[in-house]
Amino acid sequence: MCLHEWSLFTESVTQDPGVAATRGAIYALLTARPDNRRPLSWERNQIDLLLLENVSFTCPWTQKQLTQPQHYDLDHLLPLAVYPINELWNLLPVDRAFNQQVKRDRLPSPQRLLAAQPLVQAAYTNYSHSASL
Repeated sequence: MCLHEWSLFTESVTQDPGVAATRGAIYALLTARPDNRRPLSWERNQIDLLLLENVSFTCPWTQKQLTQPQHYDLDHLLPLAVYPINELWNLLPVDRAFNQQVKRDRLPSPQRLLAAQPLVQAAYTNYSHSASL
């Protein structure tokens, strides 16, 4: 409703001659999703370096230790389908098989998220071991 009202208001504001800002165009701009789908190479490299420095990560979903780069995927805590952001706060190293076969592009259930909270916090704490993160 807020977006609709803002679109109506913006349409009513006096525009420069020759510039038509319709409520449809304004709504489209307000609801456009950012194209933030850049590769995650930098983030993966940072996690790989932490693993090489013996920083321990545990998958918050399966509780498996992640000790090798080939054992993990970077999971979007809020899936790209819900919130298309590739920023580090939304990325966690998780068990590769679980991420690809079970979680995929789904939100974790409230119960699973609550159970995973200590391991999610531990992962974020581990990021502080890297000066560049």
